[in-house]
Amino acid sequence: QALAAAAAAAPDDPVLWSELGNAHRAMGDATTAIACFEAAIRLQPHPDYYLNLGSTHAAIDELEEATRLYAMGLQLNPRHA
Repeated sequence: QALAAAAAAAPDDPVLWSELGNAHRAMGDATTAIACFEAAIRLQPHPDYYLNLGSTHAAIDELEEATRLYAMGLQLNPRHA
């Protein structure tokens, strides 16, 4: 709840959205995690956010989407494997 409150207070902070996505993913809430990672990416495309989003899609057996997102993250930083 603290992360959700922080994201609501600072909606333009991609790090908070990513952390909120990680929290939801850890709780098994893939739908909310995906929305959070997508918000982070809209604010600041970053390889970590694409990889986290891809991992969330992979966890729910959306492997083509996961592969596409991993590739997008690696395009931003090829050394980020």
